[in-house]
Amino acid sequence: MSRTISIGEVGSNYDAGWHELTIRAAKYGKHQDSAYLDVWFEDYPENFNMRTWAKTSDKNQEEWCIARLFRFANAGIVEALEEDGKKRATLNDDAEQLIGKKINILFFKEEATDGNEYGRPYLVPAPTVFTNAVETFTEANVASLKRSAVENWTRMGKGTLPEHVLNGVHTNGAHINGATTTTEVEEEEDAAVPF
Repeated sequence: MSRTISIGEVGSNYDAGWHELTIRAAKYGKHQDSAYLDVWFEDYPENFNMRTWAKTSDKNQEEWCIARLFRFANAGIVEALEEDGKKRATLNDDAEQLIGKKINILFFKEEATDGNEYGRPYLVPAPTVFTNAVETFTEANVASLKRSAVENWTRMGKGTLPEHVLNGVHTNGAHINGATTTTEVEEEEDAAVPF
């Protein structure tokens, strides 16, 4: 006698809090004339993706939401520019530029119609620690941007986050050989975000 069984993904951690993830795929799409960019992550299934909708600033008409994803993933930077004392960057925003890049993603728990809670990625990411031709993100910068994302989630999000994330202690989940390791970072200093 034989039977068929379903095998779940091994090593995927859906705990609410911050997770440092590697982008494995990215693809642009459009819905009712609104552009978006979907990204998928290593160690997570196809049905777990983060969608970033294009948003344009009223002030200078620049698209900033998808650009922020590229910026925080340290992807697609072609050239550093300085205009009127302000830093700017030329960006190659081809979706392929994101593949293999690391980024911090905030997971939250959302109750579904079936009564179960599921981990979901929040649309406001945070960078990892890095330096490129345009800017540097230190641990303090990253902590500040995580705090800002949590504040945004509190205003706009739905679902739940654990108290330690809401209070400024962020858990970073990293996948090493299928196992998840965590480190906690407590925010103690305020950091200015470059440009």
